[in-house]
This record gives sequence, C-alpha cells and structure tokens, in this order.
Amino acid sequence: MILAQLTIVVSLLLGWQDISVQPSRGRSHSAYQRSMAQLDRPSERTIETLRRYDLEKDYRRDVNVTLATLERRARANPDAEVVYAIAEISWVEGRRLDSRRKAAAIDRYVDAVAYAYDLLFDPEVPKPQPADPRYRSAMELYNGGLERLIRAARLDRQIAPDRTIPLKVHGGELILRVALQDSPWTINDLDKILLASDFEVSGLPTQSYQFGLGVPLIGVRLEGEPGKGAERFAPPEIAFPLTAYLVPTSRLRDPKMDPGKPRECTLQLIGPVRVRSVGPHIPVESDLTTPLGYMWSRTDLNRFRWTGLLRPGEVLGRANLMLLRPYEPGKIPVVMVHGL
Repeated sequence: MILAQLTIVVSLLLGWQDISVQPSRGRSHSAYQRSMAQLDRPSERTIETLRRYDLEKDYRRDVNVTLATLERRARANPDAEVVYAIAEISWVEGRRLDSRRKAAAIDRYVDAVAYAYDLLFDPEVPKPQPADPRYRSAMELYNGGLERLIRAARLDRQIAPDRTIPLKVHGGELILRVALQDSPWTINDLDKILLASDFEVSGLPTQSYQFGLGVPLIGVRLEGEPGKGAERFAPPEIAFPLTAYLVPTSRLRDPKMDPGKPRECTLQLIGPVRVRSVGPHIPVESDLTTPLGYMWSRTDLNRFRWTGLLRPGEVLGRANLMLLRPYEPGKIPVVMVHGL
C-alpha cells in the first residue's frame, strides 16, 4: 500500500509541471509574428509583380512613387497580385521606418492592414486560391499590421471600450472607435487589455490556439467588492480571451484622405468563444490558453495545490466555487472539482 502511494506521488512529481507565465520580451511565438519577423524585404512573388509592370528599378529608387503607381493601377483594375504587393511593400516599409520615423511607419502599417483586408474581402478583387501562399500571408500582414497599430495606440492611452483612439495617418486623422462585441463580458468588466503575444505560458503540454484573422488579447477584470454578491465567486483577477478585429476604410473604394475631415472605423473586441469566424469564411485568430495562464499566475493557488490534493482538510477555508466566465442563461455550467 505504501509502495503504491509512493508510486502515485512520484508520478505526480514527474508529470505535474509548474504553470508559469513570463514576458515574451519580443520573442515571436504566434504564427503571424514568426512569419512577419522574417519579412524585411519584398518576397519573390512581389518582385515578379514589380517586374511585370516595369517598376523594379523605380522601387529601388523611390518606394513612395512605386507604391503610388501600384495604387493607381489597383484602383483602375483591382488585380489580386497588385493589391497583395501593395500590402506587403507597405509592411516592409513600416518595419524599415519603425525605429526612426514612427509616424511614417504608422502610415504604412495602416496601408498594410487596409490593402490586406481589401484582398481578403473586397468583392471586386479576385481572391487567391486557398493553396496560394499569399492567401495566408495576407492574413498575417493584416494581423501584424494591426498589432503594430494597437501597440502604437497603447503608448498614449489605455485601450478600452467606448473610447476613441486618434491616429495621425497620411497627414489626416484616423479615429478608431473601440467596441466590445459578441462577448458575455460587459464594458464594466474590462479593466485593462493586454496583448496575448506579450506573454509566454510554460508548463502546459497543449495550448488552444486558433489561426485566422485578428490579434489575440487578454481582457482583465479586477476584483470589485470582495465577498459581496456575485463577487464571492470571482477570483481577484479574471482574465479572458478577446480578439481585436478592425474593418478599415477601403483604399480601393475611398482612397483620398482629406486632412480636414477625420476618418472613423471601429476596432472590435470580439469574444472568440462565441464568434468563430469573420466575414463569410475566415476563422477568428484566438488564444484561449494565455489568458488562463495569466490568471493562474496572478493567484496564490500554486501554494495550495499539493496541500489541497494530499491534505484537503487543512485548506477548507480556501474551498470555494470560482467563476471563469459570467453566468449565461441557457448554458449548462461545467463544474471542475480539484482536490478529490
């Protein structure tokens, strides 16, 4: 009997790793980050597009003139290869300008997001076949550019629903209206928003990550009045998944920027548990693991897990139900019991 108990304990010690969350410190661990980190020059497909229109030499002399020429062609005839080339070159230029001319870099990141979106959703742009690498690359250009915009916005102010984010773009003003959509959480539940890519989770054998369109976020709800009402069942901090999704102003349909007239579009904060796709067919990019790992790291539960398993009577004062999501009428609650 003692040997059997010892075997169980040794197995647990070997197989139960500590769950920890560390800052990613710029290390790329999402698919679009890894892909975009390597894209610091136009791909061979984009170079071929430049050659087709006799723009390769112009590109090496003046990127801005080349982009303007490609944009005129795309508006006259929205060819998929041209639209993709504009998005990719805009991203490359944004990266080149990022370290020394932030405002100019933002211009290019906005263009990368807008043209990638046009390629994916504009009805007049012929869609690449799913087997075409540019189809996934367009999603990664959109995601990478949107993440850069979110990072730039966070330098000046906290991103929160029902607020606006003004950005200077191409000499004019672009206003992003932040809206919480399709989520069981309310505006009052959202005390801060973090980028999921800023954290790395270790100690979990599998992670739940869905590839698609959008930038995974962590929504954080801080504790209200402890011990009162529904707060009795709330951890000190609840972290939950969100995905940022932007529908930009079309560069093909509405290309001119009037400096005297601000433009507006909505930065949607989507609940990816409820919403699995955007547009007609593209999955929402989501990270369900990092918010849970972040929430675990903000509690003291790690101190009690062995005691709760081996000597549960010593931690009866900690026994409680904890909600990970708000109560939703019509849903069947799932209760996990730990320590038995």
